[in-house]
Amino acid sequence: MITRSLRKYLIRDISKVTTNVYYISAPDYASYPYVVLELNQIGMDGDAKIYSLEINAWDKYTEETINEIMDELQSVFCRYVSLETDMLLQINSTGVRSMVLDPDKDIKRERAVFNVRMFERS
Repeated sequence: MITRSLRKYLIRDISKVTTNVYYISAPDYASYPYVVLELNQIGMDGDAKIYSLEINAWDKYTEETINEIMDELQSVFCRYVSLETDMLLQINSTGVRSMVLDPDKDIKRERAVFNVRMFERS
């Protein structure tokens, strides 16, 4: 349940930057550009659950739009803190950001990774 809430908050905030946001994978009918996020719990640090947040932006033919989207997301999540009704979130960039080659030369993809610290509120 708490992971679902975390995803909801992340999708809400990513959607402020771009409209087509999906979790794990985009549907076949997704229109470009779009963003896909993956969230994996990688450990604990005291009361904090630690997650790896990977964000991939996809577009067709040009990488300019996804570069702009990722610049904006990098800015939003660089030193992000959000107090929600059920959790406190802290997000920081890991510095990992790169273009990823796709077998289809028309598809452009950029990837960025962030660290998420989530504290549940009681």
